[in-house]
Parts: sequence; structure tokens; C-alpha cells
Amino acid sequence: MNSKDVTIFDVHNHIHETPSEFEVLDVKGHTAYCVQATKYVDWDDIARLKDSYRSIIIPAFGIHPWFVKRVLSGEIPPTWADELRKMLTQHHAILGECGLDKAARNPETHQVYPFEPQIQLLETQVSIAHDLDIPVSLHCVRAFGALSD
Repeated sequence: MNSKDVTIFDVHNHIHETPSEFEVLDVKGHTAYCVQATKYVDWDDIARLKDSYRSIIIPAFGIHPWFVKRVLSGEIPPTWADELRKMLTQHHAILGECGLDKAARNPETHQVYPFEPQIQLLETQVSIAHDLDIPVSLHCVRAFGALSD
């Protein structure tokens, strides 16, 4: 993708969640789309989207703070960090969407997502991005102080 040819950058979307909307993608290349993962299970979908729309998709792989319990429960395999590093490298991706959220609640239990594990999850992801020298797309709600620490 040549940035001189692109006139619009959509820096944050989740179009991989609604494949029926792929037809709206500007395949002529005047728009570049940064497609943000939120869950581990999104990663393969975004990789396939990048393969299908190579010239206009900027993939972003990461784990959103809303899904920290899936890491803690083992639903996301303990090898997730190694897999993330591989996906970021293999697909020339950025890290995202990751971050901290002190306000969001689990829709089933109505409990606030645990914060300390969010910090650990974010630190692991940002460390990988730092090692790879790649950009990070952050989600931050009511946690700016913690984010700056």
C-alpha cells in the first residue's frame, strides 16, 4: 500500500465481525482500514481478511481488556503471547485493540472486569509491541492514570 495513493485512513474498525459489510470496502485503494481484533478468536479472521484485501487492510492483533477473564480461565491458551508475536510479525500488523477499562461490566454478571489482570495483560502485549517496534492501538476508559504509569 502506497500512502501517497490513500486519501482516507480508517484507523479503528471491527468489520471482520460483519462479513456481509465487506462489500463496502474501497477496493480501489483510496481508503486503508485498520481492522482491530478484540478477542483471540478474531486473529485468524483478520489474517484472512488481510489476505483477501491485501492492499487496503492493516491488521491489528491483540486482546481487549473486556476479555481478560478468558485469559485467566484458560479459554485463551497459555501460549497466546507467543502466538500474538507470531501473528504480528507474520502479517506486518500493529498491536490492537488492547488497553485498560475501569468502567465496563460483564454483560452476564454485571461485575466490573478485574483491573489488575488487565494491567498484566496490557503489559505483556505492550512489551511484545516494544520488542517488535510496532504501533499500538489502545482502548482506555477511566484508567488514564494507570495507563500513564
